[in-house]
Amino acid sequence: MEKSVKNRRQVVYGKLFLLLMVSFIIVLSVNSCARAIAPVDPAANDGIDSLALFARLLQKDEQNDISALGIDENIILNEELRMEREREEDILRQIREHREKYSNLTPAQIIERADIYQFSSDIAAFNLTYAYEYTVLRPSEKAGWDYIAGTYYIGDSVTMGLSVFKVLDQSQVYASGSIDPYQALKNKLVGELTIPEALAQLDPAPARIVITLGMNSVSWSKEESYIEYYGQLIDVLRAGCPSSDIIIQTITPVTKTYEEGKRGIYNSNINRFNALAAGLAESKGVYFLNTAELLKDEDGYLKEEYSSGDGLHESEAAYRQWIEYLCTHVVP
Repeated sequence: MEKSVKNRRQVVYGKLFLLLMVSFIIVLSVNSCARAIAPVDPAANDGIDSLALFARLLQKDEQNDISALGIDENIILNEELRMEREREEDILRQIREHREKYSNLTPAQIIERADIYQFSSDIAAFNLTYAYEYTVLRPSEKAGWDYIAGTYYIGDSVTMGLSVFKVLDQSQVYASGSIDPYQALKNKLVGELTIPEALAQLDPAPARIVITLGMNSVSWSKEESYIEYYGQLIDVLRAGCPSSDIIIQTITPVTKTYEEGKRGIYNSNINRFNALAAGLAESKGVYFLNTAELLKDEDGYLKEEYSSGDGLHESEAAYRQWIEYLCTHVVP
């Protein structure tokens, strides 16, 4: 913290020095012209000597003692605030420009964008954050129980574990075995209602909806179809729950043992579909929760302690990690 403060002061001092030097040159020029007209009384100059002030800034910097500089502390503080505002405005500008560039892409464009990054088949090196930095939720202060209570999940048999292990109340989990985005959108899975229809009837509406779909798509679904129906699902959820934040969560990894069984689901394919899902989130202007990174071992597989035994479905400990990750990567 002390080092960070010192670095910020050094940046401020650098800018202040430039300002003072410009002022000094202007004053020097004016004084030179004035001398041609009338003598200058040094005692009449009660302003700040630019070079002397900068020398004092350097001298007192190691002491972290602004008050000893002989100038108003507010000069430094106001400059720091101005720089902070400029930095925030620059970040917001970058986000706006980025969203405008990548909003409302077609499935083919989302696939092309994923291809540009050439995500490696090295599953240990897989990283979504650098490619979709304005979409992936970042670490935050930990949220409380109200945040959890306002969150509803949509998913397949993997998501069902949240209620099976009573990590969440069953009323918060809208999941069914072996479904994909199309079935989550079209099938009547909640009595006579589809999942979006059932969520739209909730009062109060969910504060946020987390969708985890794709485990049943990675081995056989065409990429364009996956993106198309996932996108339609988001559109319908937005129409029915306009006040709810929509979050796409990663498809979770499988263990090395599961892969070696050659069942058609591999972490390289899961990573590919996660990249497509992140691109879809970016295009739709929704959030992306990279929970999978918490569940992987150093080689990129699901940690054995997070497996329920079959290598694909997860243990109670894993679902508690889901909620921990949710609460430490909150929607801003």
